Amino acid sequence: MYKSLYDYTASGKTQLSIKEGQTFEFLDVCNEHWWSMRCYQNGKAGLVPITYLTEIKQQTHMEEKSSVLESIDRAIDAIYKTSACRSGELDHKQRIKLQKLIEHRRKVYSNYLKEKSPSTNKQSSRMGATHSSESNIPRQPNRPAPDPPGGGKKRKAPEPPKQSNIPSTIGSELVEQIRISTGLTHAKSITAVETVLMHLRHRAPTISNEADYILESLYYSQENSSNVSEEELLSTHDGRSLHALVQELVKCKEDSQQRSWALHEDEGVITKCLTDVISIVNGANPHVCLAVIRQDSYDGLNALVEYYQMETRTSLRHLLLQVFSGCCSLGPEVVSQLLCTILPVELARDMQADIKNLEKLVSSARLCTMIFSTGEAIPYQHYEYLNKKFVEYLVNTVENPPCSKDDEDTLVNAFVTLILSYNQHFEDVKKNIVMQVLSDRGTSKTLTEKLMLLVNRGDDPVNIFGYLDRCPDSLLKFFEDIFSSETTSGLFFTNDLMVLIDIVFRQVSDLSPGDELRTEYLSLLHSILTTTNYSEYKHRHNELGICLSRINEEEGPDVMKDQLIVNEIFKTFSGLF
Repeated sequence: MYKSLYDYTASGKTQLSIKEGQTFEFLDVCNEHWWSMRCYQNGKAGLVPITYLTEIKQQTHMEEKSSVLESIDRAIDAIYKTSACRSGELDHKQRIKLQKLIEHRRKVYSNYLKEKSPSTNKQSSRMGATHSSESNIPRQPNRPAPDPPGGGKKRKAPEPPKQSNIPSTIGSELVEQIRISTGLTHAKSITAVETVLMHLRHRAPTISNEADYILESLYYSQENSSNVSEEELLSTHDGRSLHALVQELVKCKEDSQQRSWALHEDEGVITKCLTDVISIVNGANPHVCLAVIRQDSYDGLNALVEYYQMETRTSLRHLLLQVFSGCCSLGPEVVSQLLCTILPVELARDMQADIKNLEKLVSSARLCTMIFSTGEAIPYQHYEYLNKKFVEYLVNTVENPPCSKDDEDTLVNAFVTLILSYNQHFEDVKKNIVMQVLSDRGTSKTLTEKLMLLVNRGDDPVNIFGYLDRCPDSLLKFFEDIFSSETTSGLFFTNDLMVLIDIVFRQVSDLSPGDELRTEYLSLLHSILTTTNYSEYKHRHNELGICLSRINEEEGPDVMKDQLIVNEIFKTFSGLF
């Protein structure tokens, strides 16, 4: 919930006029300066400049969220337990009920994220920085509201050339025909059509208008692909093929349930089927694949998870892992769906039971990372298996890989990324089992070395698909959790700490005022200084002091959080800075 600090008069139709003291519900982020909000007093919604708002803290929100999610998880668990009495088979009513529960769970968690952490207000308070009271906020903004968002113009449907009967769908049809004929991916098929049409425009000027129209129709269809009906998507060649393959695999699953021994003669047929699914999921239009996967409340996807559970042949299980990985790339809703199935637990069991098959071990770890990558709360019943023993296994494997030197890096990198993704789910550091395991170990040489390499690069290895803007940076969160306690901060030697301070200093110096990442790095710096013996080695304390003083002299509401952290550092280390 948010409260307005000042009056604001809207200057456009998409904006919302507000009065000081009104309260608002967060709806969406338009850009770094404007949020879409709904006023509780009059129910109106529109864009509001974020510099005119302050967050109203709700102390009981975490408890409410946990209680609701826990009750949903119990209901989901009850359905799976009931199906276990029937050889793991879910009937139609159970599937519908399960899907409704998963959708409800997704909405509850999504609403929690929106209220807790719109993209420009992530985790700056995690390291102990206190928020300013309203009495310290000026009664008028010290600068005008930012320019309203332009929101790029949408492409209009192209007009066909005069006396031409070219259909408006010709661009998409050409892409599909090239994909069918050549086996190129959907993206490469688009490039092929573009290349041919561009060449025709240049070399055959008499048909340049027609070529332009086909190009424009192609671009228009791509921009509006999310608005195409499911019926149209399912009727495409890839849609029909993928649907038929999934149905064939469902039959294989049902056949396996009806016999207690593996009929190895069918391995070649199933292998071909799974290979074709992988090819389509990785190469077809993602909207088409998603439409197939969504059918009948994700019935096919759930059936494949059940099939993975009962299939004992390693080669087929490995292919199924590739199918699930491809499905995860289709969007966060598929990831959420898989998170609520038994698959994460099965993957954790697999990794601990079959440690000699390196390829499958790495594939399982990467799929697990994908499923955990969105930061969505893990169903409570999963923690029975995704427990301290599981984390200990991951860390022990990183420190002592069960493979040759040539393969070490691949396995260790996969497991380190999995640890980072799993750590995202623990908001209370005191209940964080990853930190408990590291605290008990005392030292983790390989893990800390890998973490230092990753933080120096500055990229979040967990953000595999690039659609995780709503999540905090997994690497920064991990470091913040480590340096929340003197016990875990002891994992790093003094030389490591000096290098880490160099990296943090570089980021704080380079990032702009108002950038949320700068706030997070300042919070991390504050924690490093507080929980380590910094006063003994004082690395770059003069340069740090100059940088912090510069931040303290900046003006504008964008830098208030940064200055609160800086003032806390100055207060705690008054003798150094």
